[in-house]
Order: sequence, then C-alpha cells, then structure tokens
Amino acid sequence: MAVRFERGDPDRPRGHALLYYRSTDGQILATYVVVLPIAINPAKYIPPAFAQRISEQTTVAATALPPIPEAMESVEAVQRLADLRGDDLLDGGVVSAEPERLMMQTHEIANEYAERYKAVTDAAPAAPVESMEAPDEDELRWVLMDEKARIEELAKLTGQLRYAVDGADSHQLGPTIAKIEKLARHLPEKYRLDEFVRGAQRPGETGRRLAELYIDRCYKLSNEQYETLAGLDTEIAALEASG
Repeated sequence: MAVRFERGDPDRPRGHALLYYRSTDGQILATYVVVLPIAINPAKYIPPAFAQRISEQTTVAATALPPIPEAMESVEAVQRLADLRGDDLLDGGVVSAEPERLMMQTHEIANEYAERYKAVTDAAPAAPVESMEAPDEDELRWVLMDEKARIEELAKLTGQLRYAVDGADSHQLGPTIAKIEKLARHLPEKYRLDEFVRGAQRPGETGRRLAELYIDRCYKLSNEQYETLAGLDTEIAALEASG
C-alpha cells in the first residue's frame, strides 16, 4: 500500500516516523516506525528452539513499536508529538481495529517506508576517504605529556623561534613555527597560542619581549596563578598595539 506522508518529504524520509490510523470504531491508533541503521537477523538473538521457526535468511530493516498500534487521544496529539520530535508523520488511513490485520498493515507500511529511506541512502554520494597521516615522533611524545610538560616544550621551541627570527634564518623559522602550531593543537585555547605565534615572530626587542610575556602567561595559567594575569595581559596588549 502507498504510504501517505502528512508531514515530511516522501522523497527524503528521515528514517523515523509516527504512523497513525483512524479506526472504524472512532479510535486514533498510532505506532512508531524506525528504519534500523544496521539490519538484523532476529534468529541470532532468540533461543534455538524458537529460532528454528524463523528463516536464517530473514533480516529486519525496519520495525514498528508497538507492533500493534495503540490508542491515542487525538490526531492533534500525534501531530504535536511528531513536531516536537522532528519525526515524519504517516497517515495510514481508516482501518479495522482487528489486531492481526493492524499488525500486518503496519508491517507493510514500515517496509515501504524503509524502502524509500534505502533509496535515498543508496543514491547519496559516498563520503570522500581522507588520508590518515601517521603521527610523527613529536606528537607521540606530546600525547604522553601532561599540560605543564607541554608548556616546557613550548618554551624550548620559543627559544629556537627567537634565534631564527633574530638571525633572519628562514630555513629554521618555517619548521619551528610549524612545530609550535602542531604543539598548539595539544593545548587548550586559553593559552592564546595563535596570538603568541604572531607576536613571537615580530623582529627586535618587541618580539623578544612578547615571546617572554606569552611564555610567562602560559606558565602562570598552567599553575592556576590567575591573579597575576591582568598585568601580563595589559603589557601584552600595549606591545601588540605598538605596531
């Protein structure tokens, strides 16, 4: 039978939907249909004595819970629930409240809904495979360090950075900056390492002093000496504004 989408896009089902019926005796009956991300074979999860009654080839791609729709207070209540949850809303039409027929019809609708969902996922382009770079020796060391040890490592690299800046050594400067930026990924944003790298590259006394202040700030943060940060931040801001 054709599924009627009262809410949601029939060409792009969400994979989860509320399904409701109007019964011939005036009730509103509803159930929840979900497409399983991974199809299952129920025979694998029930006692062997009962599993023999189920084909080993039987897999379930979608399910309705409860399998026999339950009475709801009104259509509006089902619509509101679908809106709150972000579900598709399916109108199963008018049905007899006979449990066996209800269960069979719900099973058919769940399967049709699953087929629509599968058509969308099958047509979706595959995600690009990203190349995984193996971590280098430095990153392996940093992963094993605590935060204070990483700050010590940053201080050593800062000395190398300033040596390269003062000596106008472009061959050493680029790799050192790259290593600091890589180390920065292993430290929280509170250390402001993007600003630190820019400031520490400035030539002359201003850059040297900025490097000292930022490293001092990192040490104080790691030691939770927050009361001393205001003076450091003021001096850093003045030097950075000096152009």
